[in-house]
Amino acid sequence: DLDPKLRKAHVLYAHVLCALGDNQTALDELRQTMESGITDAGDIFDAAEAYLVVDPRETLRILDRTKYGTHRRRGSHVLLLKALAAELLGEGELKSVSMRSLEELGVAGKEPDWSFSELKEFLEWGVARGRLTEEKRTTLKEMIAHFEIPNPGGPR
Repeated sequence: DLDPKLRKAHVLYAHVLCALGDNQTALDELRQTMESGITDAGDIFDAAEAYLVVDPRETLRILDRTKYGTHRRRGSHVLLLKALAAELLGEGELKSVSMRSLEELGVAGKEPDWSFSELKEFLEWGVARGRLTEEKRTTLKEMIAHFEIPNPGGPR
């Protein structure tokens, strides 16, 4: 079992492994983290975001198994991650449904506690590593920017 304090470190390590091109080890790290009995909503969303980079279908499976999809605060996280995964997978209908639902949440859909930092890093190295087209990167950046609350004085 993973020490609960180390779960976030394992997810971050998986992001680093992906950036270095070691997708299989990243997948192994994420599987181990998920199998360790992860229950904290933040840890689940961190893992779902990390899976976007290596296996967006697993992102969707994780989100479909969680109880957070109907919670007003957490629902925005679920919907945005689903929309991003759908975009990566080319599933236009799921993306449209998720984006419409996000729009219906309005301001509540914008979460100041979610920085998208690891995903933004993926957008930077994804094209160079052949994991994203320039068009996909642009679309994903626009999706994130639409729902992100800028941090005054912080990086964007």
